[in-house]
Amino acid sequence: MADPNFTKQQIDDAKELKKLLQDQPRLLRSISGLWESINKSVQLSESSSKKIASSNKDFLDISKQVLSNTKDIHKETVDWKDINEEILKA
Repeated sequence: MADPNFTKQQIDDAKELKKLLQDQPRLLRSISGLWESINKSVQLSESSSKKIASSNKDFLDISKQVLSNTKDIHKETVDWKDINEEILKA
């Protein structure tokens, strides 16, 4: 039986506090689960970022090779043009 010195609000607050204390371990487990999920997501993101960076580096290397080859092709074209002009002059 409730103590007559406590008001109904105090009794209700005590019941609510008791329920919150009982629910606390479940809440802590769910928070722990959230942190584990966040940690896994960060690790996956880090791995994906490394793959993207590696792919970008590969793309950059290929682009440099293409530009270098293009430069050489234009150089060869110019050299052939100069030779053709010399032949025509002769």
